[in-house]
Amino acid sequence: MKRKDQALFLSVLQKVQQPQSRQVLAMNIRSPEEISALCSALLDFYPTALLFSDHQRLCNHDDCTIFVQPLKKTREYLGLTTAAVLLDIREGIPLDYFLSIAATVAAGGMLILLVQESLGETESQRFHEVAIQTPYFHQFFEQTLQRFAYRWQDNILQVPEARQDLTVDCDEREPELNEVAVDDAQLAIKADFLGQDSGVFTLFSTRGSGKSWLGAHMIADNPQQYILTAPNQNAIEQYRHIEGLQFRAPDALFLTIAADACLPETLIIEEAAKMPLVHLERLCRRFSKVLMISSVENYEGTGQGLREKIQDLVPIHKQYQLNQIKRFRADDPLKQMCDVLSFQASYSHTHSDDDEMVKSLANAEVRRDFKQDILSGLTLEFYDDHNISALRGDLVKLQILYHLLNQTHYQTNIQDLRRLFDAP
Repeated sequence: MKRKDQALFLSVLQKVQQPQSRQVLAMNIRSPEEISALCSALLDFYPTALLFSDHQRLCNHDDCTIFVQPLKKTREYLGLTTAAVLLDIREGIPLDYFLSIAATVAAGGMLILLVQESLGETESQRFHEVAIQTPYFHQFFEQTLQRFAYRWQDNILQVPEARQDLTVDCDEREPELNEVAVDDAQLAIKADFLGQDSGVFTLFSTRGSGKSWLGAHMIADNPQQYILTAPNQNAIEQYRHIEGLQFRAPDALFLTIAADACLPETLIIEEAAKMPLVHLERLCRRFSKVLMISSVENYEGTGQGLREKIQDLVPIHKQYQLNQIKRFRADDPLKQMCDVLSFQASYSHTHSDDDEMVKSLANAEVRRDFKQDILSGLTLEFYDDHNISALRGDLVKLQILYHLLNQTHYQTNIQDLRRLFDAP
């Protein structure tokens, strides 16, 4: 029976996979034998796939050699690239883990979500003593899933609504993605940075935009002029090929460089958002020229603290940014789903129907000017138990409220989205 199920699931993966974009597949399967067959099929199709679940015996077989990691381990893969990921969300939606691991999936890869009819609330006990029900957020998640994810249920593969709108057969293959090794924005940043004699510079952009590629490109041209540091080895994956690379752990730099010294080499700090702010301050004072490279999505811990607080500690000479995603297609389903779930997609108008609100995000562009929008048209509205449903039903207002909190309080994190839906 397992071999039969394994062959069936392998055919599903083959049908869903697209070579140039990242797909989402929600698998509603119940029996331990089916789950074990799915895991085996996934590893046959993607031999380097990662599996995450808080069920210690996900495959439920004594002779099973499949390696399954706890959900919290997803954070350890930030900065790396993965071929495919299975994420068990049957006990609730760990939005931070979801977004963290989704950012690592490469083009041609897949995020497989293990789901059930009604998602549980156990996951909420990461933050509460007792499980907290979040029915409104679960509804929002389910609608987003229907929009962008394939779904396997009752031995039927359902096509995402977004692909139905495009009248695309799920067997049709995507056109080739014409990736360019370097674009004008990267060349402009490189030329400007190399023309600077000293100072602290930042390159904060979304994942997949080519930040690390640019850093590696500059170091490769003159390895002796640069010292690279990062919070962990995973963060320097794109630099390992450089001959003569000078990598130093932050602690090693503190131990070997006097506090009052100022080295002539250029320091590049990768994944700066993962470092304590005080460490960044100390590092910047030890080098005449520093480039901090980081994503600052707020599911990564200190990202908001870095963006909001670093300028109070260190004078920033210039801030660079890359806006074009290079790692995958602009219409990538997984990216669109993540943008909707993290309130990064723009809402052009308010819909009375929640499902229509989610559908309106299919072709939305990411907005980065929330602070300006908020300050230019600030209005005050009061909500209590009598009218809170009006706020829940207006994703435009929820988005603005969330980004207001995000911009003004650096400890706001992605889990606060659930609280806005169910416990504002």
